[in-house]
Amino acid sequence: MAEDIQTNPIPISPNPPKEINPLDSAQAGTVPETSSIVENIVATETGEKDARILELAPTIDTTLLKGLKPPKSVLLEFLKIFFAVLLFLSFASVIFFTSQMGNTFSFIESVYKYPNITRDISIQNTEVLTLQTDLNLLKLFKANSYLNQLSYYTDSYINNFQNANSMTTEESARITANESLAGIRNLLRESFMGARENLKENWSASILDLNLTDETVRENYYQTELENKLTQKASELATNKEKEAVKEYNNYLQAKLLIRNAEVKNLLMGTDFDALSDKDLYVFLKNINGKVINNMSTIQKIKDLRIRWSDVMNEIDLRTMKADKNYQNNTYDLTGGIRYTSYDFDKFGKKISIVGEIKKFDTKNFTLISDLLDNLNSSDFFGGAEMKSFSKSGSIEEGYTSSIKITLDLKDDIYLKFSEISLGENAEAKIEDILTTN
Repeated sequence: MAEDIQTNPIPISPNPPKEINPLDSAQAGTVPETSSIVENIVATETGEKDARILELAPTIDTTLLKGLKPPKSVLLEFLKIFFAVLLFLSFASVIFFTSQMGNTFSFIESVYKYPNITRDISIQNTEVLTLQTDLNLLKLFKANSYLNQLSYYTDSYINNFQNANSMTTEESARITANESLAGIRNLLRESFMGARENLKENWSASILDLNLTDETVRENYYQTELENKLTQKASELATNKEKEAVKEYNNYLQAKLLIRNAEVKNLLMGTDFDALSDKDLYVFLKNINGKVINNMSTIQKIKDLRIRWSDVMNEIDLRTMKADKNYQNNTYDLTGGIRYTSYDFDKFGKKISIVGEIKKFDTKNFTLISDLLDNLNSSDFFGGAEMKSFSKSGSIEEGYTSSIKITLDLKDDIYLKFSEISLGENAEAKIEDILTTN
């Protein structure tokens, strides 16, 4: 085997193959033929500055494009003009609304006399509010004046109606009272219609304000403005003690109370005056007079609280006649019976004291007194009738006489204390003040 190896050496080719690794070739001092791609890779790996992988792009010759223009497009030109106009309008809109909604461009208004819509609307709203408030003030004073007349005629109507329907009024006086009611009714109708006409109208006017689109809110807004104006006018006269100034001051305050007096308005609007009978009108006048606040109604309220002593006397006579059938026959000296000599009315203490005497020829004085007390206590007017002492003197021939002093209480539904009226304490002084300022 050794011989075979030695005797058969591997033949050496006369043209050995080239090395594949270029680095090996570089170390051997030979430079192989390589492509540009390889060179770039090698350059990249060896850290050269030019790190391109691909070759440089070819240079374009732009001289061929000189003198060439893009084709014209009508649509493109239209779009350009449209957007230019749109941009101008947008800018103009911003300027316009900014100038109208505030004072940013107020200098333009001063120089070019350019109007400001917002300010103009505000000025117009103020003018409308002022004019409507002045109109409302006029209507309010007219309505208050008519209500004063209504209260004035109410006193006369109520007095005549009560006389016409009272059992204690003489027949001639009753006829006269009935005849007067028709004439007073016509005066009341005129006052009623005048007050209703001025209170039923709408007291608000439409203005350009988004906060006042609701009718109720707008009505309240105008009412508040009217109240403020009346308060201002009243305050100007508050310290003036002259008679006319005091009268005007009271008128302003009373008119102010009428602004939100819904009860009076509802009564006026909901009543058919012509359909009221005399009794219905009497009740209506009593009702509305209790809700109206003015000097005349106050006086009427005071008069309503007065006691009709004629009715009280009549009731005493009727109850006495039940106990003594000869009471009004003027036969006291012949037949005996009951005779009153004096009356004492205490309206503040709600009491009546009756002083008199009783004569009987059969000695039954105490029985007659008991019957009298029972009849008085059975009345709707009185209660607590009593006589604390009893004495009797006389003879069969001349009759037995007893002095009497009976005390009666007026019932609460008949009597109203004078001090309970709305004027409170010092009522009489206040009434005098009302009368002197009217």
